Amino acid sequence: MEMGIAALPAVRGKEKERTARDKRGNLPSLQRPVPQPPAVPVVATECPDRERSAAGPSAPTGGELFVKFGTTPARASVVLDFDLTVSSVHVWSTLSRTGTGRISADRIPSDLPIHDIFGGPARLQELQTFFEQLTGSGAQLIILTNNYRDVVLKCLQQAALDRFIPDVIGREKPGSKGQIVAELRERLNVKSGKWVFVDDDPFNVKSVNAATKGEVVTLTVEGGSGMQMRHFKKVVSLASQ
Repeated sequence: MEMGIAALPAVRGKEKERTARDKRGNLPSLQRPVPQPPAVPVVATECPDRERSAAGPSAPTGGELFVKFGTTPARASVVLDFDLTVSSVHVWSTLSRTGTGRISADRIPSDLPIHDIFGGPARLQELQTFFEQLTGSGAQLIILTNNYRDVVLKCLQQAALDRFIPDVIGREKPGSKGQIVAELRERLNVKSGKWVFVDDDPFNVKSVNAATKGEVVTLTVEGGSGMQMRHFKKVVSLASQ
């Protein structure tokens, strides 16, 4: 009993010391963690290179992407980029500013006039005439884009341009545009026909030139507003040579 009474001052002294230390915040184990704000998703404002984009688990394979294109040698095969080539605006960048998450066809505003995507009624009519001239001469049209396939298909469908194009090869297909064009020529067995590639990005044009060893005629669309009449005439001329 005497030992217990003698020990009390020491115990109480330790309690006071522990309380004082706790008030000074010197006990990390007793401090509550400061809640962190949730991470803000980063939205791309430009369409990233397809080499840096992993295809999703349900993305179609190369063979499935090519089955809708004819295997009968065409007079010419014309491969067109979409954003700022067929379209007059960069659809990817436009949609990336409307929300977060994956760019998809559902992000296209229902009240957005389709003419705005293609540069107005006059240019849309020129584009339709351009497609009619190419397909009427026996050429095959292929859209090869770093945008998503469903986004581009919806734009083409709303403008009634999809009837000229069997299908769209989107970013779901991995590889550079040069690699894909080279693979297209092998899979479709139409290397003997004329091939024309049109894109607004000089990097993609160089990629196709390198991958096909110059066997594909390439054209760079400058100006940042899509193909214009001079480009339409040039491509028709190249495809008919």
